[in-house]
Amino acid sequence: SNIMTAYTKSELEEALSRAHNDLSQAKLAIGEAAGTESNWHDNAAFDYANMEHDLKSANLGNLRKKLRDVVIISPRQQTDKADIGNTVVIKFEGEHEEETFTILGPDDSGKKQGWLSFLSPLGRSLIGKREGENAEFSATGEKKQKVKVIKILPGNFE
Repeated sequence: SNIMTAYTKSELEEALSRAHNDLSQAKLAIGEAAGTESNWHDNAAFDYANMEHDLKSANLGNLRKKLRDVVIISPRQQTDKADIGNTVVIKFEGEHEEETFTILGPDDSGKKQGWLSFLSPLGRSLIGKREGENAEFSATGEKKQKVKVIKILPGNFE
């Protein structure tokens, strides 16, 4: 299943509708590029139209896949430990300012400020942590970073 907020699902459904239209336009462009008397074997416009069609088709397939078996995330009210649907206040080691993140699904990440995928290195390190605990994570190719969980709050993202 694909875990996401209702907000992200709605955005993806709108993108799917646009992708259907884009694919229809790409099909028309192939016909126009081929023309009635065109030699499609040596026709750059025809080749380009076919590449555009393939890209639009792949995008449509990707969106359909993301919207299959969707599980909508509800704001998590329990604050005993961090989990998907919680908002977590953390402090990076060596920093003075606290930062706030809401742990959500992969497609939610970056949609709004502070939305973080539970599959990201930081998101994975926060799952299961309690207030006052430390977590360590490493982004690909980077040195390990440490964070301290300052507060676990109910999710606030609807």
